[in-house]
Formats: sequence, structure tokens, C-alpha cells
Amino acid sequence: MQTITLHSHVGADSMLHLQVPPDFVNTDIKITMEVQKKRTVGEYIGKIQISDDFDAPLPDEFWLGKIDK
Repeated sequence: MQTITLHSHVGADSMLHLQVPPDFVNTDIKITMEVQKKRTVGEYIGKIQISDDFDAPLPDEFWLGKIDK
């Protein structure tokens, strides 16, 4: 079984149009839809904190790739 990911948009007509690779002719396919939630303004207020040193220069070790992750 081969798996591919196609991204598409459902328009105001509620129709989903997918362009599949040309080698998928005369082939049965199974479609699974994942609906992405729309973001809401203010949804993350108070859930994210930025460090006080956010604007501080990064050390040379960072730029040289010598910092452990």
C-alpha cells in the first residue's frame, strides 16, 4: 500500500477537488480527511512566556554548532 498526502481546500460550494498523480488511473483509493481547526484571536493569551533574555545575542558556541540539544 502506498500513502501520499494531498493538501486541498473546500470552497464555498462544499466540493473537494483533488488532483492525484497520473499513475493512479483505474485505481481504488481510500480518502481520509483531517479538518484543521481555524485559529481564534487571543486563543493563546497567557499560555506562552518569552524569556527575559530573548533579544540577547546567541553565544559563539551556538553558531559553531557546539551546543548540545
